Amino acid sequence: VTGVTGGGLTWNELIEQCAGENKVGIRLFIAQGSPSGSFQAVVNVAKKEETTGVLARYSAVTTVEGVAARNNAGGSCSGGNKTKTAILSLTSTVGGSMHIPAVALDDDEMDSVSSGYSTVGTGGGDDDDDRQLLVYQRLFATGTTDVFNGNLDESEQWATAGIVLRQ
Repeated sequence: VTGVTGGGLTWNELIEQCAGENKVGIRLFIAQGSPSGSFQAVVNVAKKEETTGVLARYSAVTTVEGVAARNNAGGSCSGGNKTKTAILSLTSTVGGSMHIPAVALDDDEMDSVSSGYSTVGTGGGDDDDDRQLLVYQRLFATGTTDVFNGNLDESEQWATAGIVLRQ
């Protein structure tokens, strides 16, 4: 992904994280403000056959409270052990905050995720031989640090990135 455009908004990259074998990665972009006309945004890519994207729109957001990223190699783009759990810790300091973790997988499927999270969107192939991008969300009534766990059906490399939005 080289960027995001459209909606009459200026898009900024928040964070990027590769997986341990550098085969997959994840990039989060955000735009704030009032969109113009009928809202349309485009995910711009360099290699279409290797890229997927998910676009989610949230209204009444006043603050980006935090961003975080993690992978199966302690943040490095090489090495690391394949694992069966994709993990990301997100922190909010006040209630009414939305935790939004995203997971990039190379050749696997998500079996289950932490309780209370719902799926926002998915991108990529429809079987376990394709790259996947999965985005989840959970609203917290009080400030908290929550560890999102995505349970994979087999050990795999993965990258996670997430954002905390506050109304």
